[in-house]
Amino acid sequence: MIYTSRNSIASYAFGVIWLFLAFIQLVTGTVYIRDASFSDSLLFILLSVVNFIFAGYSIYKTRILNDYETGKKAIV
Repeated sequence: MIYTSRNSIASYAFGVIWLFLAFIQLVTGTVYIRDASFSDSLLFILLSVVNFIFAGYSIYKTRILNDYETGKKAIV
């Protein structure tokens, strides 16, 4: 999505929504740990950590590509 989208704001918005989803998963996993089995809540927490990593990488890569494009336009 990062490479195909021409709009960097849309990529940033996607990353922020992904971070929000990861936060909701983390909160759900920590609340769910009291009421359900440990393995189910651990799965929520692990998925949220993976989503945090991918969302952060998505935002980072978008920023790197955006800076590259800005520098490329300044040279030309």
